[in-house]
Amino acid sequence: MHRTALTKADDLESLAYTLISFFCHSGCLPWNDEAIIYDCIRETELFNAIMEAKKNFGRPNYSDASRYVAKLPVVYTDFLAYCQELGRDKEPDYDKFIHLFQMS
Repeated sequence: MHRTALTKADDLESLAYTLISFFCHSGCLPWNDEAIIYDCIRETELFNAIMEAKKNFGRPNYSDASRYVAKLPVVYTDFLAYCQELGRDKEPDYDKFIHLFQMS
């Protein structure tokens, strides 16, 4: 399996998931579901299942996300969407989200 170096965008996306995990009512994100883990025979299947869940999480029409983010302030989902769309070569706008989080 070929993996590339992690970027600032990857770090920020991980931060977004961590923040959502702290605040979601169930305390768990979809890829922590034991069903995903037990359904995968090989490590690559598990890795791909988790990547697919993370890719879709927070996207419109992803039904699993609604139960996790329904009670969150909008800034959290906006932050996640920003992180998911941030290109690998782009410099994050830290000041924008520092300000938005301070205001929420």
